[in-house]
Amino acid sequence: MLLFSRIVTLNGGPRRIMPWVGEITAYVNANSSLEVTAWAGTFGHPIGTVAWSAIVDSEASLSAATGALLGQGAYLDLVEGAADMITVPGHDLLRQIVHGEPSDPPPLGAVARIVTATAVLSRFGDAITWGLDMAQYMEKLNAVPTAVLTDVFGTMGAITFITIATDSATSDTQRERRGDDGYMSRLAVTKDLFLEGSVQVQQATRVA
Repeated sequence: MLLFSRIVTLNGGPRRIMPWVGEITAYVNANSSLEVTAWAGTFGHPIGTVAWSAIVDSEASLSAATGALLGQGAYLDLVEGAADMITVPGHDLLRQIVHGEPSDPPPLGAVARIVTATAVLSRFGDAITWGLDMAQYMEKLNAVPTAVLTDVFGTMGAITFITIATDSATSDTQRERRGDDGYMSRLAVTKDLFLEGSVQVQQATRVA
């Protein structure tokens, strides 16, 4: 299974941006085989960042779904209607799901914590093993799934961890738990697994 994400940074007020995000998300869900959720970047993203994500079986199925959309005039009208809000190119991500079974989409207002780090290529297998252990530990700690993913394109060796809380209060609780001995001891052994300075921590909230 793969996680596809399309990320753009939108300029303008939320009174225009958010209705458009909701409208195009609803259109794609109603007129394609994709089940898309939309997320607003909160921390660790440029202001105005929006990400659409969908779980797909393969690159081929994703290509078929997006190709069908590009043949629909109503979809193209929606895309072109936001052209003035997008002043820098967006980008697409495709990640292989290594751990974390797909489940029902999280509710509106859910908070995703996304941690990405680049492994030392000669230690990539060890980094994955470490990542699976950390994810399983976090799942026990928080009683919610933690997905582990690897980039199919882009930075070779990039590994991403995604944990989703149902709301901001739950996200606060999860963050407080990350200071325990089990979490800290696992971090202590990562010195030679990941490139120094490559770790990024971001947060996003589901808006559509």
